[in-house]
Amino acid sequence: MHKEGVCLGFCNQEALKSSQAYQETDAFKNRSEKASKNMRIENERPETSVSIHSGGSTSFETHNKRLEIKFGRPTKVNDLYLHTHTKKHDGKTFTDARSVDVHLSIQYIFRLF
Repeated sequence: MHKEGVCLGFCNQEALKSSQAYQETDAFKNRSEKASKNMRIENERPETSVSIHSGGSTSFETHNKRLEIKFGRPTKVNDLYLHTHTKKHDGKTFTDARSVDVHLSIQYIFRLF
């Protein structure tokens, strides 16, 4: 669907109209604002924010299979985490502060075993 609300031939016109009508309600606007605020909370309180994934719509299972092929071995927990929590999957530039903390925790925990 385009921003203008035009179907590309694969959506139901009634469903589109219903969705557009719902998006104009106060209930939707309040829910949307709350969700936006929750995503912005990192700047205020990083310890309570949600990690941002950089995997897009690709499932973790698919990312994991691709990494196994790339590495030629089964992936480790940290391999998949680094791939899905760093920008452009570079393994270095984390998407947010919480992702760095979790990465360090994973490293610490697996050193214990």
